[in-house]
Amino acid sequence: MIKKGDIVEIIAPASYHSANDLLKAQKTIKSWGLVTRTFIDFDSFHPFHSDEDEARFEDLKRALYSPDSTLIWCLRGGYGSARLIEKLSKLKKPKKEKIFIGYSDITSLHIFLNQKWGWKTIHGPMISSFGNPDFKKSSLNEIKKVIFEKSYTQKIKLIPMNEEAQKLKKIQGALCGGNLSVIQLSIGTPSKLVTNGKILILEDVGERGYKVDKMLNHLQNANVLKGCRGIILGEFTGGHEASGESYVDFALMRFALELKVPVYKTEVFGHGKINRPLLFNEKKYTKIEKSFLVIKN
Repeated sequence: MIKKGDIVEIIAPASYHSANDLLKAQKTIKSWGLVTRTFIDFDSFHPFHSDEDEARFEDLKRALYSPDSTLIWCLRGGYGSARLIEKLSKLKKPKKEKIFIGYSDITSLHIFLNQKWGWKTIHGPMISSFGNPDFKKSSLNEIKKVIFEKSYTQKIKLIPMNEEAQKLKKIQGALCGGNLSVIQLSIGTPSKLVTNGKILILEDVGERGYKVDKMLNHLQNANVLKGCRGIILGEFTGGHEASGESYVDFALMRFALELKVPVYKTEVFGHGKINRPLLFNEKKYTKIEKSFLVIKN
């Protein structure tokens, strides 16, 4: 875990965000007794990303190998993390494992760090969340506990979505996954998500019902769910039709009823007002029991 005086690397491996939100985040993180360090160039311009691929990769590499920092915290998602994986795969695993925080487009980096280097990572609020007035501060307070406390236990209520989930008493397995769109795009690549023996979490934003249905079906057809022990669906925000209706919930329920794997629903992670931190790649102390997700760091 982390202690006061430790250095937090703030990086932008995907898209750009306001420098004002960075300043707000730095103020809060410093109030926790930590030291922030960032080399993000807010004067650079790129239509898709925070900077060119080479610049974003070099900053990520620097943060991963820096001997004096403990935590790497991503600025925001958007698009671009997957473009760094090819170069990242050529690096040797650092001797020191860092705490790594992010979600959404950062899913690509979670998959790599979990599967290739065996690191534990945190799917949770990013630096941009500190400046969002609608974001529930309870999620930021909880992530402080997760990174500082040696023995912190989370208990999250889940809603069973199929018969398998209703009958289940207990399953144990490391959490994996993240953003559905990013996971689907990893299919057919060396960084394809492996869910065997694990509990998969999924969330997304701005995707209409038919597209959510198409992506979930692709996961099934591509055997991404082979050996998966359980699935937790988080928030799927936005995605309304032109009429204002949404068929996202229909797509999610259809998916759950088609599977012989326990599927649950919760609204405590994703792109909504609440985004509770979830520890990935921790098998020993992660379980679903009596419709509760229990994680102990």
